[in-house]
Amino acid sequence: MADFRTALAAVLFVATAAFAAPPAPSALTGEWQGTFRFYEAKLAAKGTVPIRFSVAADGTLTGQVGGAKLAPSRPRATKEHLEFSAPLDGRVRDDVDKVHAIVLVTRAEGGKLEADLHLKSRAGLDLVMHPGEVRATRAP
Repeated sequence: MADFRTALAAVLFVATAAFAAPPAPSALTGEWQGTFRFYEAKLAAKGTVPIRFSVAADGTLTGQVGGAKLAPSRPRATKEHLEFSAPLDGRVRDDVDKVHAIVLVTRAEGGKLEADLHLKSRAGLDLVMHPGEVRATRAP
């Protein structure tokens, strides 16, 4: 029984480590389009928000979330994701009044990208931020 537990723990450790590694910044280079879905039920009920962005060869992200333009942002790597922090110019949607976006890219492979997106009132701590998920594919 102890051998089974040891083997299971090793498999779980390897699987977790494989999924925890952030994507390489070079994997993001190019044009992306997709949707942003709010986690909050009240905002999610009004539908998803279109998102379109590009990542330059030097890693700079620019783009648009709904009606808001993302200011150019460079990535910061953590153990789990690539983080972009960008002021917003405009409103994402009429019912969302936030001025800053944090994009946490957790996976980018096979032409698909997954990220968390936090819409915030400022770059720092925001207890009333609007988090959600981004699902995107490489633009044609």
